Amino acid sequence: MLMQGSGTFSVESVITTAVAPGDRLLVLANGAYGLRIAEIARRIGIDFTVLDSGELAQPGLNELAATLADDPAITHVAVVHCETTTGMLNPIEEIGAVVKEHGRIYIVDAMSSFGGVPIDMATLGADFLISSANKCIQGVPGFGFVIARRAILASLAGIARSLSLDLHAQWQTMEEHHGKWRFHLTHPYGARLCPGPGSNLKKRAGWRRGTCGTGKIIVSS
Repeated sequence: MLMQGSGTFSVESVITTAVAPGDRLLVLANGAYGLRIAEIARRIGIDFTVLDSGELAQPGLNELAATLADDPAITHVAVVHCETTTGMLNPIEEIGAVVKEHGRIYIVDAMSSFGGVPIDMATLGADFLISSANKCIQGVPGFGFVIARRAILASLAGIARSLSLDLHAQWQTMEEHHGKWRFHLTHPYGARLCPGPGSNLKKRAGWRRGTCGTGKIIVSS
C-alpha cells in the first residue's frame, strides 16, 4: 500500500488507522525512532506505553512477555527493525513470536532495513510492515509503503484520525479504482517514477512469495 510523504507519514498512517479508540499500544524503544512512534501516539491521543531498553540494548524478550501477560489491555506492539540512532538491528522475528504467542497485533517499522536486510514475512508474523522509497531501495523521497494483512486492513474503516493519512481509505480507493490515488491527495508522481535502482519490485524474483500473500504493493499504474 503506497502512502505519499516521507517514511514518518507511513508510520503515522498505520498508527492512526490501526490503533482504534479503546486500544492500547506498546512501543518497544531503544532510540529516537522508537520514541517517534510513541510521540505519534501521544499527539493522536492513543493510549500507549513504552518499554524503553535504552540505546545500547535490544528489547528484552522476557520483559516483553511479562508486560503482555501483565497488561491485557495492550492490543498492539510496535518496534523499529533498524534503530537508525545507533544502527542496532532489533530481533523482529523473536519479538514477533512473543507478540503472536500473546495474541497481539504486530507493527514493524522497517524504514532503514527493508531492501538491505533479508525479511521473511512468512516467519516474521508482522501484521503491518512499513518502509520508504528513499532508504535501502535507494529511491528519492516522496512516498512510503505499508505491507499489511488484508483481513486486518479491511476491518479498519472509519478509525483514522487523519483524512490524508487514512490507510484504509487509501487502500480501498486503490483497490476499487485500479491503483488510483485519492482525488484530494497530490500524487508523488516524480518520486514514484524514480524509485531507485534497488526497487524494481515487479521484476524481482520472490517478491510476491516473500510477502507470503499478506499484503499488496503497487509499484506502477
